[in-house]
Amino acid sequence: KKELVDDVPTVYESEVSRVPPTTQQRKGDYYLMPLVGFAVATATNFSQDNLNDDLEGKWGNSIGLTGGKRWDNWMAYLRVAYQYLENENPNFKNDANDQIRAYGTEESFSISLGGGYTISLNDSLSTYGGLGAGFAWRKNNVDIQILFKDKWENDTTRSGANSALVFTYDFSMGLEYMFSQNYSARLGYRLLGLTSNESFGGSFQHLIELG
Repeated sequence: KKELVDDVPTVYESEVSRVPPTTQQRKGDYYLMPLVGFAVATATNFSQDNLNDDLEGKWGNSIGLTGGKRWDNWMAYLRVAYQYLENENPNFKNDANDQIRAYGTEESFSISLGGGYTISLNDSLSTYGGLGAGFAWRKNNVDIQILFKDKWENDTTRSGANSALVFTYDFSMGLEYMFSQNYSARLGYRLLGLTSNESFGGSFQHLIELG
């Protein structure tokens, strides 16, 4: 006796997962972001005549403008910025063992090209990271004072300023919150490096930026 078995149709089920939109889809192809922030510098070496010691960086400020192009979650940008900060050394070392103190300022006008990547944390909040390189017009000024007969006097022969075109490089990271497709806010950190400027050695600046 032969049993007949009915054919049972095979049903295939597929599950389509939701693909999150890219940064380019959420925010558009191009962007423009003004930036303001605080700047803190690491020590900068100053060497001239018989003087050779570090100037310790203090608080300063920065302002800039960044414009860029997005490809999916990748981005390329052009950044123009100005940084200003002060530095000092109340006990500057010298070969003559004179009692010397030094106060200075550092200004830089920079332009750089860079690229980076963004990661969306949710529909509004994303994180980003980037690397850049460029050039800056760096100006350093220092006032040297020497203790003479219990009175501080300006040493005009060793005080002065140096200016030069230097190479810059930076690393940035932070968070960006999107209010709408056309408006967003950014809070980030940038490490900016500048090469030496005649009597002044290379320096690093730590920038806390709000855009």
